[in-house]
Amino acid sequence: MNLEHYRTFDVDDFILDPDFKRAALNSIATGNNRLIRRLIRKYPAKELAIQEAVKTVHSLHQHYQNQLPTAEERAEVFRRIQAVHQTQKTTAAALVPIGKVFKWAVAAAAVIGLSVFVVHYFTASFTHKTDYAQVSEYRLPDGSKVVLNANSALKVSGQWQGQSIREVWLDGEAFFEVRSIQDQARRFIVHTNGPDIEVTGTSFNVHTRISGTQIFLEEGRIELHFDREDGSNAQSLVMAPGEWISFSPDNSYNLRENAEPTAQRSWMDGYLIIDDLPVQEIISRIENHYGMTVVLEDDSLFDKRFEGTLPTRNLSELIETMETLFSTKITRKENLLLIK
Repeated sequence: MNLEHYRTFDVDDFILDPDFKRAALNSIATGNNRLIRRLIRKYPAKELAIQEAVKTVHSLHQHYQNQLPTAEERAEVFRRIQAVHQTQKTTAAALVPIGKVFKWAVAAAAVIGLSVFVVHYFTASFTHKTDYAQVSEYRLPDGSKVVLNANSALKVSGQWQGQSIREVWLDGEAFFEVRSIQDQARRFIVHTNGPDIEVTGTSFNVHTRISGTQIFLEEGRIELHFDREDGSNAQSLVMAPGEWISFSPDNSYNLRENAEPTAQRSWMDGYLIIDDLPVQEIISRIENHYGMTVVLEDDSLFDKRFEGTLPTRNLSELIETMETLFSTKITRKENLLLIK
């Protein structure tokens, strides 16, 4: 993403910028604030303005979430906003006659300085979350299906009615079946800790954590948009069905063709199929799935890679299978697994 157009921004400009607003709200759900960090590095003199803008977006988002309007209130506000635009009264003061029942909207508009802010915040975002060891299926507002793996969160930007972009933010792992729609201008974008994934009618798996992001395309077409941590050399990459790609936190990547589909989506059937994975990656998957801490006391396992199948629906069965796979003894102490 080109950061040059932020060069002259003040607090209000940051708050109104769609990309900045999405990054600020994304940091609530996932803790991923990569754009914010890049802006501060590029414009250190604007750090206070950037931080103030982030706080304002967070506060207004929380204020809206706590004071959702009724259908009648929404209709009345939209009618009044339309009237304001028709008479070219674009200041927050034009909304004051709405009445006490709309004071939350007036407060938001006063901070932003434009009544269109109220329109944006009517499209409230919501988040699907799964607990440890829980796998759940959800339908998105356009009818697309998503299966969310354990300890994962999927934030959805509103109900998508009248929006040009269908956006979600993923932290964890999910399998998507995106519904193809006739209006090709309405893009579907999945934001991850690594690249942004632009989607047509497609089936694909995404695993994204702080340690990196892996994407497998089962069918259809997706385009990845990413850049380096310093903001230079923005890149795009189109994936073909059967390809698997892994991104490190700095967005360097490894692309593999003809990946095995069964292994990529086995978690939906209650299994983790290991295909030449290092032991640390296996441990990370188990910790994320069950919310447990795994301590590897057997130093001989550190540099080893494994192949096999681990059941993930039953912890006792998982421990027994791991003992066989690693040829070692595993002791459980509450939320701690010791591999000796």
